[in-house]
Formats: sequence, C-alpha cells, structure tokens
Amino acid sequence: NNNLSTADTISSSSPVTGQLSSISDNDYFALNVAAAGIISLEFDSPTNSDTRNYFSVSILDSSGNVLSSERSGQDITLSAAVAESGTYYAAVSDSTWYSGENYQITFTANQNSIDGYETEANNNLSTADTISSSSPVTGQLSSTLDNDYFALNVAEIGRAHV
Repeated sequence: NNNLSTADTISSSSPVTGQLSSISDNDYFALNVAAAGIISLEFDSPTNSDTRNYFSVSILDSSGNVLSSERSGQDITLSAAVAESGTYYAAVSDSTWYSGENYQITFTANQNSIDGYETEANNNLSTADTISSSSPVTGQLSSTLDNDYFALNVAEIGRAHV
C-alpha cells in the first residue's frame, strides 16, 4: 500500500493497525465517501513525543492533493470538509525521526453540512470558497505552501470587516 493505486480500502470508523517497515515506507488507506461532509482521521501514535516528529499524517483527495496534514510524535486528529462524494486517502509516512512500531488509524466520514467550513483546493481566486457575511468559517492550512482564498458577495458599497 505504498501509493494511491495500491491503497488498502478501509471502512469508516473501523480502526486499522499499520507499521512503517522502513524510513522510506509510505502507507496509504482509501475511504469511499458517499456524500459531502466532514472526514476525520484519528492517528494513534506508538510514540509520545511533543519534540520529535516521527510521523507525517495526511488526508488526500483522489488526485493526491493534501487536504489536511500534520507531523507529530504523538496522537493527533485531522479533519477536512469535502464537497463531494468520492475516494479519499489517509497517508502515513516517516517524518524527521523514524519509528517502526505499530500505529493505529481510524478514518471516519460524517455526512454533515459543510457550511462554515473551508474546502480544498481553494488556493486561488478562481477556486475561492464563497462565504456569507457575519458567518464564521473554520479553515486550516494544509501545508506551509497552502493559501486559502474566500469570496464574499456584497450587495452594496460599504466596509467589510474580517
């Protein structure tokens, strides 16, 4: 399961145990999502370090674009709002440090409204998420290279406070 095409298919909310067999190993897991909503990835790390990043954990879309990602040496939970059904992926790889111990992931799809959540890829003006006035939006930068764009339609001239 070293790439998207050979990813192990897993069921929503069912824990799966994995292990990085070497420093260059990558593990991919596929989750079929039936409708728009919030997907979350719980990563149960075998290490408990807040200073050493043993794992890089990501949620990817069907093209391999990063929707959410974090490097960590301890348990983490990632989430991403997805606007459509399809196959999404969890990716686990080595980070700064290496651990060959077993980890556990739980990938969950919730068919909730994505109103108020930022969706990827909204990395430029043409793919900006449309937001409503006075409605908070929860977003996250998926990497150090990510830029998030938002569009607000206004009916008349005035001031906008962000």
